Amino acid sequence: MMTEEEIAKAINDKLHNVYAPTHAPITLYYIDGSIKVGYFYYTADSDDLKRKNTFTFIEFSNAQEYRVTNDKKFVTEVNGDDLLKVFYPQLMIANYDQVFAINSNNTISPKIPVRIGGVTITPGVSFGSGVIMGGINLFDYRGRNLEGYIDNGMFVINRILQ
Repeated sequence: MMTEEEIAKAINDKLHNVYAPTHAPITLYYIDGSIKVGYFYYTADSDDLKRKNTFTFIEFSNAQEYRVTNDKKFVTEVNGDDLLKVFYPQLMIANYDQVFAINSNNTISPKIPVRIGGVTITPGVSFGSGVIMGGINLFDYRGRNLEGYIDNGMFVINRILQ
């Protein structure tokens, strides 16, 4: 069972708002063992629902349809009384060399599991210049900082910084 304040604090302990802007998916763990992934989204019904400890949520499986149609049928109502916990990854910045090893044959390999643009790369995989992973040639960004978060032991890269 979670209150609005507990849910909001799990997402952003500074803003204390269930509908605070997010940079990554929110994972909801329900008391019944089910899991939903998506993001809280403020709608015209949100204020009325809030009085019942219920909040509007767009599941990833419905996100594209909702964006196109704005139809309420793609909005999930989440009751805080049914939640066990809310997981929201915290952003971090890692240097390229913390995440990738530069090998003696001028290839690179991840030191930890990495996901970028939906593509997962695990330690032991090596690749060189010109290989595109998740739409990006990671080889070209050696020495840069990487913004991302940890999700189940994997570093998920959101963006590459200057």
